[in-house]
Amino acid sequence: MSKYSVQNETIQNLIAYIENKELLIPEIQRPFVWKSTKVRDLIDSLYRGYPIGYIITWKNEDAKVKDGKNIAGSKLIIDGQQRITAISTAIVGKEVLDSKFKKAKISISFNPNTEEFATKTPAIEKDKNWIIDISVIYSTLSSHKIINDYLKSNPEANEDIIAQNIGKLYSLKQAQIGVINLGYDFTIEEIADIFERINSAGTQLKQQDFVMSKIASTDRFDGVNIRKIIDYFSHLSSNKEDLNAIKNDSEFNEEYLNKIKWITKKSKLIYKMNYNDILRVVYTYKFARGRMKYFVPLLSGRDFEKRENSEEIAEENFKALKEGVLECVNQTNYERFTMIIKSLGFIDSSFITSKTSINFSYSLYLYLRSKNISENKIEKIVSKWFVFSVLSYRYMRSAETEMEADIKNINEMDIDEFVDNEEKNQISENFWENTIPSDLETSSTQNARYRIFLAYLVKNNSKAFLSKDILVRDMLDDGRGDIHHIYPKSYLAFNDVKMKGYNQVANYVYCEQSINIKLSNLSPKEYLEKSTEEKIINIQSKEELKRNFDNLAIPDTVLIGTIDNYELFLKERRKLISYKIKEYYEAL
Repeated sequence: MSKYSVQNETIQNLIAYIENKELLIPEIQRPFVWKSTKVRDLIDSLYRGYPIGYIITWKNEDAKVKDGKNIAGSKLIIDGQQRITAISTAIVGKEVLDSKFKKAKISISFNPNTEEFATKTPAIEKDKNWIIDISVIYSTLSSHKIINDYLKSNPEANEDIIAQNIGKLYSLKQAQIGVINLGYDFTIEEIADIFERINSAGTQLKQQDFVMSKIASTDRFDGVNIRKIIDYFSHLSSNKEDLNAIKNDSEFNEEYLNKIKWITKKSKLIYKMNYNDILRVVYTYKFARGRMKYFVPLLSGRDFEKRENSEEIAEENFKALKEGVLECVNQTNYERFTMIIKSLGFIDSSFITSKTSINFSYSLYLYLRSKNISENKIEKIVSKWFVFSVLSYRYMRSAETEMEADIKNINEMDIDEFVDNEEKNQISENFWENTIPSDLETSSTQNARYRIFLAYLVKNNSKAFLSKDILVRDMLDDGRGDIHHIYPKSYLAFNDVKMKGYNQVANYVYCEQSINIKLSNLSPKEYLEKSTEEKIINIQSKEELKRNFDNLAIPDTVLIGTIDNYELFLKERRKLISYKIKEYYEAL
């Protein structure tokens, strides 16, 4: 037996279903993102009898609707929300929530003489040839009044044409749209897979999208406010200017707004959290889990042993969720945690190559604080674990499974013992001698281990290449420095080295722009001699030069560097970088 059915529904029926809560617009899709011109084009297509595609609904009692209510037996729109919302705002006149969380109505105008649609503008409002907002047509029982009013304002118009075109527009609500109804026996995983397969933009629904739907499932658990805390905090992290718009949300508890608005005062965030990050941190910290597939059942009050849902369990889990969210967005917690990350040398968001690692580390930080462990010990453990997880690519594969195993072990074992055991299992002498040097055979500056090396340079207060005073930290922090090729790329290209060969991270250093320009296209041997003779650089003694090279993990062979020893130089430098990372890591 088919798990779905296909039928046609009129726009009038679909709108009625939405009004009666029989058809619901779920939270799993974010605010309305269409431009007004796209709404205009959709109405124009309907008017001309063109197909506008199917909408897909899913009968599931647990999903959350826009107004915080959960109606048994309802169907949710899982694909086609933007089209249905566009029709609702244009025809019914409903306000929509835009990408900046501001409510607005999109008014579509119609010219009955030319059968032209347009978005409302000040010029159109002054032009009597236009029906300024077509939603007024559908708020009347008959099109006759609209036709008569238009003809009074436009006595020169052709009565038959106007009556025909307005009548055609009025009958738009009888236009049919194909509806695919999915049965309740589809799982969340299957619905997400279906959505991804049929969505023309390649949009994916993730587990956390369904969690966001579930969070506001009932007002009695304050779910609507919890969802808004998550949404608004993550939105304000990137859009500080929208604070006033969010203040205008009279339904959002002011107490909660006061707990998140501090984020708008932060000028530079190295850890910018979206709603997915907040959910993952809270889920790991408060529920000791990593696999998101269990989050919705937990919030539904699932008793996994009895295989039934319990209102008491649901209430308890929502309480834990709310506590976790508020702790996650708490200014003191966030700032202390990010200060730990910055103190490691990760001074810019570009240094964060693994969102999973930093999310788990924040979960770990919150967990350790809840156990009243001293701040000094928390800093040491979190520092070690964050760098270890990035260094070992711990969450690169099967991240959710790995996170779940880690947090369970942390709950059950002594934290120091756990970290020591994992370190011994993952890091050996071969790791430093071969694994890291091999991984550094890359041109990507986003390589996680190369980024750790840069963090080491920052933490170590290393000077820039051939500089006596300028720190690498300063160059990375304000963008004043250039990435310089120790063996200049023009020199290597002249000697038939291909781009992949000269664009190697082992050939990169940060250098002042003025020095970088003067080093030109000479071999290292030549430009180092020239720099000393012509005093291009302010390092003059061999001891200072040696210290500069040592801090930057540059082998001495660079002093006699020519094309003949370029490959040897790369090999030596990769090992030296690995040793510096080892020195950095073991000091944590």
